[in-house]
Amino acid sequence: MTTATRHKSARRTGVDWFLFFLKFAMFSVIGFGLFAFTLQQIDPNNWLAQQINDDATGLTADQFEGLVIAGLSQGSMYGLIALGYSMVYGVLGFINFAHGEVFMVGAMTGMITSNKLAEAGAWESNFVPSLLFIVVLAILVSTFTAVVMERVAYRPLRGAPRLIPLITSIGISFFIQNVSVVLLGPGAKSYPDLPSWWTETQSIWFLDVQRTRLLVVLVAGVS
Repeated sequence: MTTATRHKSARRTGVDWFLFFLKFAMFSVIGFGLFAFTLQQIDPNNWLAQQINDDATGLTADQFEGLVIAGLSQGSMYGLIALGYSMVYGVLGFINFAHGEVFMVGAMTGMITSNKLAEAGAWESNFVPSLLFIVVLAILVSTFTAVVMERVAYRPLRGAPRLIPLITSIGISFFIQNVSVVLLGPGAKSYPDLPSWWTETQSIWFLDVQRTRLLVVLVAGVS
């Protein structure tokens, strides 16, 4: 075994150990959280709560149901974004730090378009066609953004050391973020209010799920 090979093997072993401890820490935090939550539900005055926060109380059934539904809808979107990260890594061989910005471009496209439709009166009167139009437009704009990024920034770097496209993706991430701030301003943005019938709850087994959250889970699952 040559010296370079030994150094490479040692470096790979160091990375493996780092990932192992990172996973161990992550699962330890999750396990501790589940353990503390279970104790809190069984006995709000348990010994652990007395050490951390003696004013803590357990969740009611309605609160627990709301957290489960919110976690499923929000987590499904995070899972979809994570799937995109892993697909890019599998194809290009590096982590694309600008992947979240591509997702942001789609969300901002939908926000701008929906507000324009609301100003024209089409958001309330023709909600379903407007929603379908916004979804298709957001997909097209996000796809166009990703293709331009790949052609301009990533394709010329094929064959380069992995650190170079990694740094490039960080630069693209900052660029897209600042362009959005320049074009739209730094303040918080929001979609127009949904029709009242769309914010009603739908009973599924023993859960009362808001239709918007149900749509998010279904879209993420289909995607």
